[in-house]
Amino acid sequence: MRGTLFAISMTLAAVAVADDRRLIDADWRFHHGDAPGAEAVDFDDTSWREVDLPHDAGIAKEPAADAPSGGAGGYHDSGVVWYRRTLRLEASKTRPHPPGAVLRLEFDGAYQDTQVWLNGEPLGKHVYGYTPFDFDITDRFRFNKPNVVAVRVDNSAQPNCRWYSGTGLYRHVWLRVGSQVAVAPGSLWTHTERLDADAATLKVAFDVQNVAGEPVDVVARVALHDPDGGVVAETEQPLVASADGPNNVAVTLDAASPRPWSIETPTLYDLRVELFSVNPYGERRLIDEQSQRCGLRTLETDLSRGLLLNGEPVKLFGGNVHHDHGPLGAASFDDAERRRVRLLKAAGFNAIRTSHNPPAEAFLDACDELGMLVLDEAFDGWRKHKTPHDYGSHFDADWRDDLAAFVRRDRRHPSVFAWSIGNEMFERGDPETPSLAKEMAALVRSLNPTRPVMLGVNGLGERPYSDLDPLFEAVDIAGYNYEPPTMAADHARKPSRLMIATESYPAAAVESWRVVTKHPRVLGDFVWSAIDYLGEGGLGRPFLPGETPKKPWEADQFPYRGAVCGDLDLLGHRKPVSHHRNIVWERGETLSMAVVDPAAPAWGLTPWSMEPAASHWNWNVEPGAPVRVQITSRWPRVRCELNGRLIGEAATGPANDFAAELQVPYEPGDLVTIGLDAEGVEQETVRLRTAGPADRLTMVADRKTTDADKQRLVFLDIEIVDEEGKLQPSDDRVVHIAVDGPAVLQGVGSADLTSGEAYSGDSFTTSAGRVQAVVRSQGKPGDVQVTASADGLESAVVKLTFGRPSPAAPR
Repeated sequence: MRGTLFAISMTLAAVAVADDRRLIDADWRFHHGDAPGAEAVDFDDTSWREVDLPHDAGIAKEPAADAPSGGAGGYHDSGVVWYRRTLRLEASKTRPHPPGAVLRLEFDGAYQDTQVWLNGEPLGKHVYGYTPFDFDITDRFRFNKPNVVAVRVDNSAQPNCRWYSGTGLYRHVWLRVGSQVAVAPGSLWTHTERLDADAATLKVAFDVQNVAGEPVDVVARVALHDPDGGVVAETEQPLVASADGPNNVAVTLDAASPRPWSIETPTLYDLRVELFSVNPYGERRLIDEQSQRCGLRTLETDLSRGLLLNGEPVKLFGGNVHHDHGPLGAASFDDAERRRVRLLKAAGFNAIRTSHNPPAEAFLDACDELGMLVLDEAFDGWRKHKTPHDYGSHFDADWRDDLAAFVRRDRRHPSVFAWSIGNEMFERGDPETPSLAKEMAALVRSLNPTRPVMLGVNGLGERPYSDLDPLFEAVDIAGYNYEPPTMAADHARKPSRLMIATESYPAAAVESWRVVTKHPRVLGDFVWSAIDYLGEGGLGRPFLPGETPKKPWEADQFPYRGAVCGDLDLLGHRKPVSHHRNIVWERGETLSMAVVDPAAPAWGLTPWSMEPAASHWNWNVEPGAPVRVQITSRWPRVRCELNGRLIGEAATGPANDFAAELQVPYEPGDLVTIGLDAEGVEQETVRLRTAGPADRLTMVADRKTTDADKQRLVFLDIEIVDEEGKLQPSDDRVVHIAVDGPAVLQGVGSADLTSGEAYSGDSFTTSAGRVQAVVRSQGKPGDVQVTASADGLESAVVKLTFGRPSPAAPR
């Protein structure tokens, strides 16, 4: 057996005074396929691959039409996978007593049906692929010796999800070394009870766990530090920590001159808790110390004003998001989570629904940091199956533990504004379902009574929507999927009901906007979807003449490996519909223009489809052929010109759903749309100009300097451009990526979800002139050169610098 030793440079004496949570994502050995006996300490894993987590085993190969996951899983790989890793802790010769040390092995998530062993002995199992789980390994860990962790993840029963889930240890794994008397992991959370310009009152709650075997006198010191590091409030709480008891602690902090957390200014404070043991002489000894970020913000709902954040009404301009990261698969890198939130906020969204499962914690961290509200969702379905092997088989046995783990983990985040306990459950119309919903909601409220509970459902076919009233009465907010007219009717029919459009069609931006803005009890709109995603292959695709438009569950859609109904494409680039929505929602833009693909005189669409359109003026049609130009504008009128000639004018603005369409005879050159005010004065211009022949590649990195840490990623957008540097969208070519230096190519891909290429290779074909490469640090400082090349084009080169890593703050 050969493994990589992981040495933590600490003594147990040091552990006794602080909680130490170390990321152990590096240096695992991986095998795709079952490996009987691989849990044994002396198992020979020398032929296994070396991988660093987070790791998605399902994304490496090309999609296959006969993949067991089918279109729901994007035709990607799944199966059984194994991971092994060796850990070592060096202990001091004299173990401190008390409090000793408590060791826990923590998994942020593994998809799915996971079994874990330590030194050949089973630690336990965990089924649900989206909730965290952990094991106490204190009595099984061997200090000063190698310890072998073995993990078997079984994702072979397919299909088990309605979207791409990923396979394996796709989220972080941690080793926590703490004290026998300590703040219980995951128990610390806060609630802002009062917030005004002069002062804020913060409620702090946590549990003190004691596994020392006898009661211990302790004092908890709780301090709130502002963003500049200054202490703005502190208090102390003495208690007798009983053995094996929860030892609930609740304290109040009053902070002067608070800086509120909001969407526009997401200010974060640092909350620190210190535990001191107290001997009979009154002498104190620090035994545990934990810190956590928090935001000072109040959240309320009001029937006349809607959702109130810090006392001010806020409408939710939201989008549904699945958890994959395109070419990275489901692997949850903190950098990828933060990048996605940043892109979605730049596209006008102020809220995200985590459809339909708990997200990675790093995603919520990013929402806290960047100012994005989150509708946090636990489950897609309940007892009744949506796919043959989904969570329904385990629901009755596991839902309480999984729901509790979900709430305990996420309640510390100021970005989370509501809990969703389900989505379109197949039993939503059954008479016994409201009682189940009440039980689930009661569990959520027992752990976090400060946020509303909701669920999102669609209709009941021929049955009236009023048949869902008993179900909606079990929760605080009713989520309506694709039902703007019903929401408007229920606003009058049920005057005590708060509502959210939890899903809306991409093309229904105007209709949804009118319902949301007209009715105060409709809190917001969440479009399906905010960004393209893997799985549910073909959802939102357009169909050529002669093809019958069908949804993915009605017909196989291979080679589509993903859904194309997003406002942003798979790589994070905004589509025309994103600009259209921003204008309708009045989120900062006022004029946009796009051209409908003239490859078909008319496109077949499903409710999730938009006509294929792009913001360029390079089309393969005969000169003079009519091309449809779609314009969205908040100006009363628009004027369209081609190469200086007037094409026409049209009315836009609210009375015309902010939209106009003009037929333009195609001719290369400059296509210009001008926004006109009520007096006909030109106010704004949007221009599309025909690109010349492909000349070279350009490559832009989202950053050129970062830490030398295996968790660090750099995203590089590569484009084919003409001689003037303008994107050439109609001359796609295979781009090859070479990485020289202490980094690797983590993934490469395009926005084309029909491409059969593997995201794990070193080349990919551009789509509309674009491809994206993701480079990952190998943990060593140094310079890295990334080269993008394509036949017949000048190459592009970017130099990156990975500096020495900064210490990571434990979560």
